[in-house]
Amino acid sequence: MGIVVAALPRGQGLGAAILVGALGGAAAGFTGAVLNGANLVQTVKATLTGAFWGAISAGFANLSGEGVLAERLFKYVFSNMWLEGVRGGNMKHGLLAGAAAVLGGHAIEKYGGNWSKAVKVAANAVVGGTVAELGGGKFANGAIRVHLLCFIII
Repeated sequence: MGIVVAALPRGQGLGAAILVGALGGAAAGFTGAVLNGANLVQTVKATLTGAFWGAISAGFANLSGEGVLAERLFKYVFSNMWLEGVRGGNMKHGLLAGAAAVLGGHAIEKYGGNWSKAVKVAANAVVGGTVAELGGGKFANGAIRVHLLCFIII
């Protein structure tokens, strides 16, 4: 499911980013639920919740994508940290994940010029997973989250 979402073309507008974010969030929620042995109701709830937060997050990522690196970093880190707090999570994890998405995406775009989009997204997922693990979270959660966000930013 995530591979299908990653293969979707990005649009230039906010609506396309929200759609891709919703699809990616749904895929991440579904995958996480299934891998953790959730029942049908839990899986549906995780899928819909993932779609909702994926859409919101992608919208912020799209709106934060303009400007110089420092401006994008500030806007996206702040919005990601705020979203994490609203969801009841650890704002530090939101800050770290947001920074990883922007800085990782920037570095990979700058130095990975010949890499395919799939390799760039995979590299950013590794960065996000590592940052999540260092921040006290789970590697898989950081990898999935940053994978989806960097797909929209790259």
